[in-house]
Amino acid sequence: MNRWEKRTKGSDGYGCGLNFEKKSTEHDPGCEESTGHYRIIRYDMNGMDILVRFDVNACMISPTSVSSPTSQASLLIDDFTERLANVSINTNAPSTPSTTSYPTVQRGGSWSVDQSSIMELATRSTSNVQYFSWEEAYPQLWLSQIQHHFMAIHYRGMFSTVRKERLNSARMQSVDAQAQWGFKRLRQVLEDIQTLVVGHGETGRLSLVCEMGVLKVYERENTDSGLADEAMRLFDA
Repeated sequence: MNRWEKRTKGSDGYGCGLNFEKKSTEHDPGCEESTGHYRIIRYDMNGMDILVRFDVNACMISPTSVSSPTSQASLLIDDFTERLANVSINTNAPSTPSTTSYPTVQRGGSWSVDQSSIMELATRSTSNVQYFSWEEAYPQLWLSQIQHHFMAIHYRGMFSTVRKERLNSARMQSVDAQAQWGFKRLRQVLEDIQTLVVGHGETGRLSLVCEMGVLKVYERENTDSGLADEAMRLFDA
């Protein structure tokens, strides 16, 4: 599955979120020029094997949350990662333009950061902090299993307070209870999509379009895949 957007670029609007993140966090060595960090996690969602990619704002570094190169070698890697590891990726910048479809990878940062140390950063002004809704914010944290939520409050760009909340705190238990109905509906929708995709076979191409609040499914005539041929061959039996 891939996503289509009318615009591939956006702005932070009138908020201070991006600038607060830049000023309150530091890059790991070797990642100074990075523009974002993304993580993939895998978990069971009531019998459905879920693989989720999400954006991470920051993490809390401690001696127990980051592994060294030697300890990284002992980490268990699941079958999905092992298949991806078989792809040959050029890790050195080429001296001449390359015709390969693979990206150039530059190594940097920590080898492994524990999931329990990552956090979501948010900002609100003193005039609209009262409108912050956990019912809207919580699903993002739950689906990505981000354990910490830090909300910085400012007055005309001058920050004075940071409210900290944990995903499993007592306060979040009531929010979680209210969100479960929506998660169950999401799980059913994902199962319906999976059934449709499998039913249309390897060459079937579907588009999910939300129109007037209704999610509709269309079959495309174009059979191009969202993955390169080299990646698709990794899934051959």
